Amino acid sequence: MKVKRETFDAATASLRQGVNLVEASAGTGKTFAIAMLVLRFVTEFGFPLQNILVVTFTKAATEELKGRIRARLASARDLLAGDGGRPAGSTLGVRPTGSTFGVCPTENLLGVQGTEKDGTDSALDSWRAGLATSGIAERLARQRLEMALLDMDLAAVFTIHGFCQRMLQEQALESGQLFDFELTTDTSRLRAQVIHDYWRRNFYTLSPLHCALITEKYATPDKLYKSVEGTGKRCARIEPPAPTVAEALTLFDKSLSRLSDWWQNNAATLHPLLQEAVNEGKFKQDLQNNFSGWWQQVDDFLMGCSLQLPTNLERLSAAVIREELHGNKFRSSKEKSGEEKKQEFIAAWPLADQEIADFLQARQGVAMAFRMGLVRELSTGLAQTLRRQNLLSFDDLISQLAKALVSEQGPALRQILSKRYQAALIDEFQDTDDAQYSIFFTLFAGSSHYLYLIGDPKQAIYTFRGADIYSYFKARDQADFHLGLEKNYRSHPALVEAINRLFQLREDAFATGELSYTPVLPAKSADDGQLLDSGKNAVMVYCQLDAAQDADDGRWSTDQATERFVSYVVSETTRLLHPDAPIMLTATDEPAIPLAPRDIAVLVRNHKQAGHFQTALVRAGIPAVMASQQSVFTTGECHDLFLLMQALCAPGNTTILKTALTSAWFGMNGLELYALWQDSEQVDLWLTRFHGYHLLWQERGFLAMMTSLLTTEKILLNLA
Repeated sequence: MKVKRETFDAATASLRQGVNLVEASAGTGKTFAIAMLVLRFVTEFGFPLQNILVVTFTKAATEELKGRIRARLASARDLLAGDGGRPAGSTLGVRPTGSTFGVCPTENLLGVQGTEKDGTDSALDSWRAGLATSGIAERLARQRLEMALLDMDLAAVFTIHGFCQRMLQEQALESGQLFDFELTTDTSRLRAQVIHDYWRRNFYTLSPLHCALITEKYATPDKLYKSVEGTGKRCARIEPPAPTVAEALTLFDKSLSRLSDWWQNNAATLHPLLQEAVNEGKFKQDLQNNFSGWWQQVDDFLMGCSLQLPTNLERLSAAVIREELHGNKFRSSKEKSGEEKKQEFIAAWPLADQEIADFLQARQGVAMAFRMGLVRELSTGLAQTLRRQNLLSFDDLISQLAKALVSEQGPALRQILSKRYQAALIDEFQDTDDAQYSIFFTLFAGSSHYLYLIGDPKQAIYTFRGADIYSYFKARDQADFHLGLEKNYRSHPALVEAINRLFQLREDAFATGELSYTPVLPAKSADDGQLLDSGKNAVMVYCQLDAAQDADDGRWSTDQATERFVSYVVSETTRLLHPDAPIMLTATDEPAIPLAPRDIAVLVRNHKQAGHFQTALVRAGIPAVMASQQSVFTTGECHDLFLLMQALCAPGNTTILKTALTSAWFGMNGLELYALWQDSEQVDLWLTRFHGYHLLWQERGFLAMMTSLLTTEKILLNLA
């Protein structure tokens, strides 16, 4: 049942028992709301801090949440003590390094949520007023806050995996787990073992023909696994149910037998008809030129003389052989269309429509059965392998707790865990899958608990990070209260308005009627932060490439288009940062600040594109860094350092030394290096210098050696 959405203010809203679904777009203050809810549960309800469960999805987020909760509790305590309640660590009016907002730093321009320009905290003021309304004495609230701050180390702030692990360990008897199970962070080795065991059991006993059915698509166990990777978590079942490998092979053998019987009865009749059409040039080029070889391949296979699966076997069906007929030979006329002429031409041919359809379906079914067998093996075999070694993976933590809650011991386990926590706040709920949601709903959905599910439904479409949009729909339908954080405290009002307008251009912005876009309101005005270009508001610039002049269809090649876009971005960035006419960042009561390189971000599709932009920007004299998941060991800088370290470890090896000197660290071009190699005295000098660095490393350590090398060889100057 869907309930009406209400605007939610964490400082003043009524806190109600049951399932509260809080929809919060980016920048609307999810973390702020969670900290405020913890404050209110502690002061207004007297809940001990360890009885308030807070769940998020990364360890970094848990540390941030603990810090924000501690700061909120401390600010509230200070407010009640008469110290003003300024947020701990607030830096109003200070420009933080590296903050970005499009190209405008927002943390300093738009301020801290709930904090006014005079330093007062409106959220805490509203909360304080609510204490009197609720009949809570400020002295009692302060005592509860003091106790909560003392108990901060006991705060129940977990990742979802940390929560499940704690519950399984502490309630091992009720959950059916061994007391001393270990958590493994990498199951790749055990998974590979399960995959290869499955391959050996099911593949090695097959006939050569049956093997060919598998290896034509999946030549190795790893390739077979790649075809089903990730399905275990996202797939509940397959419809219609896939047959076993043995059943699929039996169906294949029967279909092959029927097709072979058809061939023996009809091949002699069909061959001259096809040959005559080939002689008249009625087929397209591929069949026209390779008819004899193709026919022989099919004949050898269907007569049992060869185990090689023929290509284009579907040509024996009417639909495919009709497509192989050349259109120029069957032009449309007033009386008949080209397709009608083709159909009339092959009408008398003995073709194997049903037999071919059955054979191809059975052939595909074998591969599907083999894949689905691996899916089943991974879902059961991997879990069994882990349990034999007393190990649990991250996924197992969730699945085991979810199963334990509905097992025979489930009622006892549910009672114990439900009593432990009086309120549960689930952060980033949009990344929750069905198993995770079932845990929270089973434990805390009753009328005696306060369950708050806080997340952004628009982000629930991202399955690559574990989100499940249908779990979100399920939670929304089961929620007792539907709430929303309506104001964006992070972005400029113009950006908020533009995003609203973009997503409201069509009703089905997310391609489903189940998910709609709710406009967000800006929390600040334009005066709180603006970009000024020559004294006027800077506007969004949209650009696109004109048709390519050297292409008939006007299309640009990928390389050409990338080069043009990179050139444009570098040119525009240079203009934005030009010292004679800089773009200015302004805010009320704040001095105008010129735009800096750190205020500009370039978003690209992949790491390779990022490298192109970074190189071009650096060449233009614009400092640029690249954020990616690439290992530092794969970078060019690491490669150059590796070459240098090799030369320092073997200072007498001329070949290794020459290789090291080719790096950009030493600033020599090809001609200079060639001249050096021809001068034995210069080579000896370099060998002597590297031998000295080697000795310095051994005597005084790496840092002293590297400092000397960087200074003596002017490395930083060469790299500038």
